[in-house]
Amino acid sequence: MIVNLGLDVGEREPVPFGSDEYNSALPALLATRDAFLSSLDEGTPQLTYCDPAVGPWSPPGCDAIGSCYPVPPSNRTECIVHH
Repeated sequence: MIVNLGLDVGEREPVPFGSDEYNSALPALLATRDAFLSSLDEGTPQLTYCDPAVGPWSPPGCDAIGSCYPVPPSNRTECIVHH
């Protein structure tokens, strides 16, 4: 959907598909989109290590109701993250 913000700041009326205004605006918009997409880099995961000892083994208050689980030994390894 293309809108003319100079005439329609509320973005309520799209420029009619195939109109002269639409056809003249489309190439610039596609070029801007393509330039943006080509500038993107693949992200790096922020959580790259896994450790089974980190988890909800002993939430606050679990000892009062006898529902704490034993915490497994720490074994920090690199996570396999699928994108």
